[in-house]
Amino acid sequence: MKLKFLKLKFGTILLFEKLFKKNKLYIESGTSIIPLKTLRKKMYQVGRGVDITSEISLNSNELSRVHATIEKRRLDYYLIDNFSKNGTFLNGERLAPGIPYILIHNDNIEMGDICIKYVRE
Repeated sequence: MKLKFLKLKFGTILLFEKLFKKNKLYIESGTSIIPLKTLRKKMYQVGRGVDITSEISLNSNELSRVHATIEKRRLDYYLIDNFSKNGTFLNGERLAPGIPYILIHNDNIEMGDICIKYVRE
């Protein structure tokens, strides 16, 4: 595979670096971190009663059936609260329903009693 480089005034950077990073979700439970999902698709629905096609089903009575959506736009993933009863929190801040919020490395997503960490490796 031939690597492409971008020549800049201050040096050379890898043009494809951002493209090959893996986006992953982990569940944080006490002192444990459990791998949940490697994000590869354009959209995932998250909730307690989602279909097998919606991808991320979590076992918690505090979640709505389709609680939130994780959606890819260009190179980044966004988190959208689907007007859930108990809300979706990103790094401790409650999200306004229906508004996309960009996910960055090490973000904490809280839905009910579940904490999910978003990681770009």
